[in-house]
Amino acid sequence: MRAQPERSNNRLPIRRHRSRNSSDRCQYGWNVLQSIKAALASIKLAQDADTAAEHEREELNRIGIALSSTRDVGCLLEMILAKTREITAADAGSLYVVETPASENSSLGDADRTLRFKLTQNDTRQFPYSEYTLPISEDSMAGYTALHGEAIVLDDVYRVPTSRPYRFNPKYDIETGYRTRSLLTVPMKNARGDVLGVMQLLNHKRNRTTRLVTSADMEQEVRPFPEKAVRLAESLASQAAVAYENGQLYQNIQKYLRDS
Repeated sequence: MRAQPERSNNRLPIRRHRSRNSSDRCQYGWNVLQSIKAALASIKLAQDADTAAEHEREELNRIGIALSSTRDVGCLLEMILAKTREITAADAGSLYVVETPASENSSLGDADRTLRFKLTQNDTRQFPYSEYTLPISEDSMAGYTALHGEAIVLDDVYRVPTSRPYRFNPKYDIETGYRTRSLLTVPMKNARGDVLGVMQLLNHKRNRTTRLVTSADMEQEVRPFPEKAVRLAESLASQAAVAYENGQLYQNIQKYLRDS
């Protein structure tokens, strides 16, 4: 008989994996769920950002078309300020235009030009106003923006850094009882980079339709102008400058035809 092979008692060890208990499985599932939620939230934020950007482009295009189709300069300036306030959620605002002497002398400097206060708008308070002129200099915020072609953004107009050459003029607040806090001043530049005017926006609101009647409204609603509002205002101001320039040209041509 064939000898049976001798069996060894040294068996290979069997690895046993410890299974997660119920608590471990629940925690693991919860972590996975949270990761999925976070990923979906990130996707939604990206989609919302794309949608918001597309909406901004469409809104700017729509406003640009409306501006380019308006020939009356007075109506155009009213529309420019109203649309800029609307898109930046500003409670109030003013618009200035640069006036240059009729002389064609190209050596005229900033001292020969002035800023004319043309109009103001305010959702909270309505009051009469009249036009006036001021020099283009660094003493005023509008003058500084017209002189340097730069935007001014202030969270609180009563706390202007001492390093700035301009100060806020409280006359507007004193005479009307209004309370200005946040401010945005942007230049209206044409395609050549010339400053044709200045827009000054007051009190960026969380809710665009809210009226700032009480001090509590001011505290709850008024915020600094965010970077997005600054970007939109500058973009719209550039469109407005081109439309304003074209409107002036159209009116000058009409005047020439009437007088000839």
